[in-house]
Amino acid sequence: MKQVLIIFLSMSFGVIPKTYQIENSDELEFSDGLLSNTVIDIEYLNDSVFLSTANGLGGANYNSSNFHFYNFENINLPDGGNPAMVIKNNIIAVSGSGTEYHAGESHPVGTGVSYSLDNGYTWNYMSQSVDSLPNLWSCKQYEYGNIFFTNESDCELNCNNCDGEQGQCGKIYDYVSWGGQDEILHLSVTVPINNISYDLEIHNNYIYASSWAGGLRRFNYTLDSPVWEIIPLPMDQQNDLICGDIDLQSYQINPVGDCNSDFDNHKAFSVFGLQDTLWVGTAGGINKGIVNEDCIDWIHFNSFDNGFFDDWVIGFENQVLSDNTNRIWALTWDKESQGRLGVPSFSDNGGLDWIFPSQLVELGVKAYNISFNSNNIYLSTNQGLYISQDAELWEKFGNPVDYLNQQILSEVVFDAEVINNRLWIGTGDGVAISNNLIDPDWMIYRFWNQNSTFDVYPNPFVIDSYNFINGDGHVRFVYSGQDISSSIDIFDFSMDLVSSVKNPSIINGQIEFIWNGRNRYNQLVKNGVYFCRLNYNGYHKWVKLAVIRGV
Repeated sequence: MKQVLIIFLSMSFGVIPKTYQIENSDELEFSDGLLSNTVIDIEYLNDSVFLSTANGLGGANYNSSNFHFYNFENINLPDGGNPAMVIKNNIIAVSGSGTEYHAGESHPVGTGVSYSLDNGYTWNYMSQSVDSLPNLWSCKQYEYGNIFFTNESDCELNCNNCDGEQGQCGKIYDYVSWGGQDEILHLSVTVPINNISYDLEIHNNYIYASSWAGGLRRFNYTLDSPVWEIIPLPMDQQNDLICGDIDLQSYQINPVGDCNSDFDNHKAFSVFGLQDTLWVGTAGGINKGIVNEDCIDWIHFNSFDNGFFDDWVIGFENQVLSDNTNRIWALTWDKESQGRLGVPSFSDNGGLDWIFPSQLVELGVKAYNISFNSNNIYLSTNQGLYISQDAELWEKFGNPVDYLNQQILSEVVFDAEVINNRLWIGTGDGVAISNNLIDPDWMIYRFWNQNSTFDVYPNPFVIDSYNFINGDGHVRFVYSGQDISSSIDIFDFSMDLVSSVKNPSIINGQIEFIWNGRNRYNQLVKNGVYFCRLNYNGYHKWVKLAVIRGV
């Protein structure tokens, strides 16, 4: 999941067009078009479609003949992409993520959570939940476990690393209150690095956020000045964790872990609420929480004992069956492959037993989202969109092609939703919409930087990953002109000619070239920065393109 988000962010594509103001609102402004062609999540509220993208929140409305896409401009929205979005009870919440650079290396960071109580007209912002510097210092003792010190110098003198040698105090701890207990030990997360809210949920008066480094946290959105609250989850070997009855001598909250112990169940990927139950997916399985007022009693399930596919759990959804019972679906990824394979698992008895479709395992899919419409189950995967009516037999949709013969040049579908009898899919190469759920009649929408007459996306170009179809990656060059005799020359950093691209298409009044990342000898080019020259009517325009392989 972490790798997915990093790639999401690398695909952002800005749109800076004309700005509009909504009547009777001095808070909300929006601009035409989406901020990225990578659409991660699609939700619906009050005749508006909301789209989270790799570069910010967008929306869409339908007029008498077409869809109008726009992006939100509000200082209270989080910076960067939106890895998570939830709409529930007329409340919208989105999370943000970006990149920080330290010592020449890039690191994913969380940029906060924003929520709206009025259909997106005004927004409230919560900074990414980080902890203040505590007053307890420790490191893992080779034989004796954690020993805590009140100052760093004492800790340094007495600390041993995992090999039993003199170590450094790299972990700092503090206490958190929960369920009437005031001294629950937790590792302090003092920076937003790897602390990204991968999923959000609105349940009762709280907005919950799940994060790899930050664990599970929440705040009360009904308060004027809400604050983040840390929520304990069971440790890996615990079958349950009862509120108010935590063993303070042996328990700690530690999403990072240490040399002799694992805390995978504190690395939170997903959160979902249904009635009085909160479901939380982690790198260590599934947690079912029974909410009692402001406290939660947890039951911890793992794949070995309970039968779901594997212990990385990146999402949940609820399917209401024909007899009005609830079937809980969990998107379960293979831990050993670091999430390269992942299929959904479902339970009809509250999480005690789970089943996963064997056909999807044989196909080797990696599932990102699951949704439902009537008896149809839609599964968004790295191999495209699949549909099933019985959770056993799955049929794959064809790759979207519209009436202009333009197509989605990506096998990856991140989300699919049926809204007003239309099927919407979000990909790394734009949005596709069909008015026909049986035999799709696709309309494809993409968005370009209107301030530039020559541009390229995605940039960086991940040559063997996203925007990948039929054995090739694809990058698009867009030129605001009509000269179909124009061409693109691509040079490496030494200004040696690598490839030339000719025979463009005219799409919506713009010239479009597509390059598959191969040189004149049909070989994939190397990592690096490439200089791309547009040749038209005896003139030239240039753009730089970063190419990445092996992600």
